Amino acid sequence: MMVDKALLRDRVAGDVERVRNPAAAAPDAQIVLSVLVPFYGSDPSALLRDLARCATTLDDAVEIVCADDASRDPRFGAAAVAVAEAVHGTAVTVLLAGRNRGRSRIRNLLAEQARGGHVLFLDGDMTVERETFLADYIALIRSRPVGIAFGGFEMELGVDDDPAHDLHVWSSRRDHCLPAVDRQRDPAKYAYTSNLLVRRDVMLECPFSDAFRGWGWEDVDWAMRAMKLAPIVQVDNPAVHRGFSSAEVLLAKYRESVANFEVLYGRHPAEVERLPLFRAARLAARLPFPRAILRLLEAAVTDRFRILPMRLRDMALKLYRAWLYRDIAARARGGETA
Repeated sequence: MMVDKALLRDRVAGDVERVRNPAAAAPDAQIVLSVLVPFYGSDPSALLRDLARCATTLDDAVEIVCADDASRDPRFGAAAVAVAEAVHGTAVTVLLAGRNRGRSRIRNLLAEQARGGHVLFLDGDMTVERETFLADYIALIRSRPVGIAFGGFEMELGVDDDPAHDLHVWSSRRDHCLPAVDRQRDPAKYAYTSNLLVRRDVMLECPFSDAFRGWGWEDVDWAMRAMKLAPIVQVDNPAVHRGFSSAEVLLAKYRESVANFEVLYGRHPAEVERLPLFRAARLAARLPFPRAILRLLEAAVTDRFRILPMRLRDMALKLYRAWLYRDIAARARGGETA
């Protein structure tokens, strides 16, 4: 029997072109898990091929839905469409947004387009090395009720040999690549929007908030709201963490996150005040010479001559963010910054 391999194209959500391979357009598909991959300014095709390979033995229980959030370079969206066309046995849908929606809205759109009972968020610059990665999630879903689960991160061999990324690699290995037993002590802290499994009805009832602009804290806000609907379970099913940045880019992201942290505090004051970061920001608000201290911390983080121990640079990075948030902490306690 001849199989129609043509892609199906239509529009959803106004300006979004939806491209589906024939498996994704099948009306009788019994999807258990929808893997959702937002991307912007990066090529997700390696991850999509890895996921399609993992899904081949799962009897059509998995679909892949990815979304290009209006990348400036059209080649990234075209690369995703090429994977959808090349993969015949697994349902692959590509959403091509006509305008940038931001980190929250693009994920909400992906959840709305999903057909599975559970959705799994992965970032487009990640990879999956374990052949049983998706099968393990399917087994988890079928073994017990799961509202929210975070699978964790691991580092690929070789990681990233760019010396400009050394601090990000070091801090990610130390702070993020943790076993489930450690993450479960503070489950809401470890509910990043990458390798995050959510029951779809929970996701639709508790979407990501569009009150957050740019980088930072939308995932923490979501976790603090969502855990009232379902407990967050930490499991050991890691995806590979990639997409590392230079120290200068990390500092810029922290500066960008200040407004979002203020939104987070306004929504969850009691929870935020328990964060070690907030307590450090309160201490910073009492100390003089904030601009001079910020410059010193910035110099330690970037460490132009690479003479400081990595642990000290990492501590300086954390303190830098606390100093950025000092005004928010000062207003919270009704005081003034020094």
